[in-house]
Amino acid sequence: MDIHGRIVLWYLLGILTEEKQQSMCDSLQHLKQDMESKCPKKPSKNWRKSSEYDKNPGDCLFLAWFQLSHKKTGEAPQDSPSLHKSTPPGTGELWLQSFVETGALMCATLRVAHPALYEQAQEALVRVEDHMDDVTVPKAWSSVFNVLSIISNWETPVHWDCLFKAVWYDMLASVGDHNDAILELTRQGRFCFKFDSGIIAAFSGKLLSHGVSSYSVRGGDPGMMWNSS
Repeated sequence: MDIHGRIVLWYLLGILTEEKQQSMCDSLQHLKQDMESKCPKKPSKNWRKSSEYDKNPGDCLFLAWFQLSHKKTGEAPQDSPSLHKSTPPGTGELWLQSFVETGALMCATLRVAHPALYEQAQEALVRVEDHMDDVTVPKAWSSVFNVLSIISNWETPVHWDCLFKAVWYDMLASVGDHNDAILELTRQGRFCFKFDSGIIAAFSGKLLSHGVSSYSVRGGDPGMMWNSS
């Protein structure tokens, strides 16, 4: 909690059962071909686009883009091509159907952790539809978060979301058959949290610099972080 009484971090151990994690991983099979095509192929100065940090195919699914953490483009919001122009055709719709339960779980977590932000996000998504030409995806979207990132990196360097607001939350869900992951948060000190599979962390990406250290995989399945903003 900060000096203004704001809760800047929720750390929820074991909230995702193995069955739930498996369901989340299985649903991504619908988007596998799209995700593989977007996997970084070479090193880059921008760590978000560099193969140096990449583990397995990753993707970013968004209901209404422009990104909250990036500068406005002046363009109207639009949904992710992965959802309405998926390969093969129709797989985006299948993923949306399989995401309903997961979306409800993440929403319920946010409603408990930050009721005001939940209500604001819900209202924002209703307004977004008024600015979109095609509302097919918004009608099927089962989350108050406007962006879902599927992060399958070896490592995410410590960074902070400079264009976020202090009251906004990132929500990370650690999913998959992996161990030894460490969530590192810094502000006026350095704090390290165990971040193995099944854990959800919600925090202010503006107030807390954050990153996840490299980790090992026990089996053949990749470890993933689901990041909702």
